[in-house]
Amino acid sequence: MVMFYCVCTCFLWTQFILAYSKTPSAEIGLRLGSTWSKKFCSLNTISFLEKTKVSSPNLIIGMATGASYTFDKLTPFCKSVRMSGFHGAVIIGISKIRRNDEKRRKQMFNKFNITGVYLNGMKGNEWGQSICRYHAYLQLILHFANQSDSILVSDVRDVFFQADPFSSRPFGSLNFINSTSQLLLFMEGLNDISKPRQATLRNTRGNFRWLVNIYGLKKSYALRENPVLCSGTTMGTKFGMIYYIRAMLYEAYKCLRKNPNKFDGKRGHVCSGGADQGFHNYLFWNFKLNASVALLNAAGPVYTIGIFRGKPVRSLNFDQNIFGEVISPLERGPQHVVPVIHQWDRHGDLLTHVFKKFELVAEGVSMRTFRSNLLEGSFSGKHPKKSRGF
Repeated sequence: MVMFYCVCTCFLWTQFILAYSKTPSAEIGLRLGSTWSKKFCSLNTISFLEKTKVSSPNLIIGMATGASYTFDKLTPFCKSVRMSGFHGAVIIGISKIRRNDEKRRKQMFNKFNITGVYLNGMKGNEWGQSICRYHAYLQLILHFANQSDSILVSDVRDVFFQADPFSSRPFGSLNFINSTSQLLLFMEGLNDISKPRQATLRNTRGNFRWLVNIYGLKKSYALRENPVLCSGTTMGTKFGMIYYIRAMLYEAYKCLRKNPNKFDGKRGHVCSGGADQGFHNYLFWNFKLNASVALLNAAGPVYTIGIFRGKPVRSLNFDQNIFGEVISPLERGPQHVVPVIHQWDRHGDLLTHVFKKFELVAEGVSMRTFRSNLLEGSFSGKHPKKSRGF
């Protein structure tokens, strides 16, 4: 059974869910998943560069492979992480792009002290999201991370930073990681303050479909009332992250072995695309991740503010302080800046804030690059007290 706990940080009480693995994946399966993924992803060699010189521990890793990841789509992530006060290593997996675009990306990486690692030849597109980025994460962690490092693996294009995700108070990961909690997962929605309209695996578009396609109706139905955990951001110790990634790869292996020719219409193969969100939720809610903690949205290092397009969960409101920074919900007490903001580009008013705060136009970034991702941006920080959805 999953239990609710409260942990006291230096500034406030924060609720979270704690789960210990009852039936952890066997070592033979974990080893099989990581070995199989090397062949499946066609990533036989990686040209590792020297990690750029940094003055602090810990590690942030992202993936930006494919021709569409030009410098402008990476600049909000790269500039904001350095303005946040984080001085550790930032590693981004990349692929070769056109000559001029390659030059501009390299200049931007040098400016913000980012290490780009070429993953040319790695299987991408829908397989890159669900499987192969995890194989790359594993290789990068094994090569770059020190034993004492904490690690964040994160989406890149739709993430920006407001504070150091590891050491900031009260929401940095070091306030939650300890000898019994070595892996942090992050919820979507605001279920603790938005009853009865909650984001569950059953009532958010896509999540239940991924589970059913991969695991079948019976196993999925048993998890239907659990909150949604987002696979776009995960944090932990080196040990915790290696265990988690190997478990994800083993789920991918089993998915393809069970469903070699199963497709979901135009959405593609059931083990590709967003299937990693299915693996991620299935592992945690079945207690298969050792010493893992699922934090409430905006009650830790990450606030996922994407919009759910469907009923009964329509959208997610969020509060901003006088400086425009996204802060934790008022309903939980004293409000604090949340270090990592995920899926920020769904909201028009926040898009304006990010461009102004980080002076992105001066960096050569056009707002048109991000406007195509806007959905229902009016449901955001402009009207935090007029709840529409949550």
